[in-house]
Amino acid sequence: MSYDKLRIANPKLFFDGIDKGFIPSSAHIGEIAIGQAASSPMIEGVMGGPHAPESYTFDPYVGIPIGANAAYPKPWRSAAQKIQDDVYGAFIGPFAKMVGITDCSQNGTIGCTNDTCSKNGPINQSFLASVPEIYGRLGILLDGGYVGEVEFRPQNWYHQDQGTRDGPWWSNYFDPPITGDQQWLTKKDWWAAATKTVISVWYGTIKVDVEVATGTLSFDDDEHFPGEDLSAYNDYSLDLLFVMVSVAAATRWIL
Repeated sequence: MSYDKLRIANPKLFFDGIDKGFIPSSAHIGEIAIGQAASSPMIEGVMGGPHAPESYTFDPYVGIPIGANAAYPKPWRSAAQKIQDDVYGAFIGPFAKMVGITDCSQNGTIGCTNDTCSKNGPINQSFLASVPEIYGRLGILLDGGYVGEVEFRPQNWYHQDQGTRDGPWWSNYFDPPITGDQQWLTKKDWWAAATKTVISVWYGTIKVDVEVATGTLSFDDDEHFPGEDLSAYNDYSLDLLFVMVSVAAATRWIL
């Protein structure tokens, strides 16, 4: 069976296979390029980069902004990454992560898929234990039977190696350094801090559930509090309980 036939016949297994490395990422349909990571400050400057994060908020149930420069939240990007976004135009939109296949038992929409990975089947259960971590962008279908509807396009922006010149490096490079709420985060930290909404969109001829970044949190928001490092405390100790209660009180969780 070809990868394309597997994607149509058993999409859950197809995406899980990509996530775990059993199926090459090149088997994705419609995968889009990212653009190279940031180079030296001189080269970035000549190319018009790097580009600061952009803070926007939108409601995907009202409308999804599409376009390289549209009003959706974006992490910092190198000059090459911004140029690559501009090339895609209407193909490119908000940052997203696939979290599953739209299940017909929960959603009777066209393109939904029955759960074809039975828990009682011969497949090793550990193989199906986690949700595939396939990152990408939203865009607009430009051909086929659903032209104009929103689609998911795989793009591995989350795992791309940014080298030594990642967001925090640029924050310290500028004079004066960028601090507080305006700091440039790594792509992973930016995604962790973003507010996200799960929606169902097209991927080829099937519907998939994706988390889409719909806003960014301020460092001052309670939801952004990362917690204290408790690794130095013994498990189940009174010290640990004391620290947890103290942290909760300090952050107004139990006041």
